[in-house]
Amino acid sequence: MAAARVLALLSAALVLTGCGERGEPVDALSPYPATVPGAGGAPTVLERPPERIVALTPAAAELVAALGAGGQLVGVPSGIDLPEAAGAAGVVRPSGLVDADAARALRPDLVIASTETDPPALEATADGSPVYVQPDRSIQDVVRATLELGLLLGNPARARALATSIRDGQARVERRVRGQPAVRVFADTGFFVSVGEETLAAELVRGAGGELVGLDVSGPLDACDVLALQPDVVLRILDEESPRPFKLEFERCGSASLPRVEDVATDLVTTAGPRVAKALDTIARALHGDAS
Repeated sequence: MAAARVLALLSAALVLTGCGERGEPVDALSPYPATVPGAGGAPTVLERPPERIVALTPAAAELVAALGAGGQLVGVPSGIDLPEAAGAAGVVRPSGLVDADAARALRPDLVIASTETDPPALEATADGSPVYVQPDRSIQDVVRATLELGLLLGNPARARALATSIRDGQARVERRVRGQPAVRVFADTGFFVSVGEETLAAELVRGAGGELVGLDVSGPLDACDVLALQPDVVLRILDEESPRPFKLEFERCGSASLPRVEDVATDLVTTAGPRVAKALDTIARALHGDAS
């Protein structure tokens, strides 16, 4: 009965997200224990609202803060720029390595991970605490994670409002790019290495009216290899704090037609959090310019 009620609750939340209604009676049907499926191998069950949350990704920390529970964050990735997490300890090093000992010492009652979190590191970090694995490969995944976390954190109304805002932002971009010619895009993560096919960045490029090229090419390329793919745009996904790479040397390849080069911030377009609609809009403007 409890599982059926939670599934019905999520379905109702998704419907309300689409039509923008508040639907307050749904909130009355969501007492603890709260159960959500997540993207892991088992559902997440909480008996009460979490008070000590460890977020292992910036996306998770941003979602928790956006859902009004930033004050419960006790562990976050080091260096994250999130005012609500100013007092939280760093438990993920800049290299991406999880400091399981530091996380366990915080005695979390909820650990939030991504689909990319190393399973042994996650198990060592949680040490028996409830774990929520956040769906994070698409805008639809972000909306789902928003609604599920809203239930876990005891704030489904705020979650529905955020999910609606994300969907509305996505719809605005889709309307702007509808009818525009598809733009051939090489999405460069550095040293002419393409984004992965099943990544948030790839989904955002497609959603912004881009046709990705070079997905089936392994390893770093050089400028002439990239030109051979005939992209209209080379979209460089760069860390904001990093110096811009050396000037692209397409001219030496002898091509009469050169692609446009556009830069977007890694932090924006790879974070499956509340800013995902902004990331989609940023990519659409990079691909289509004033036409979008």
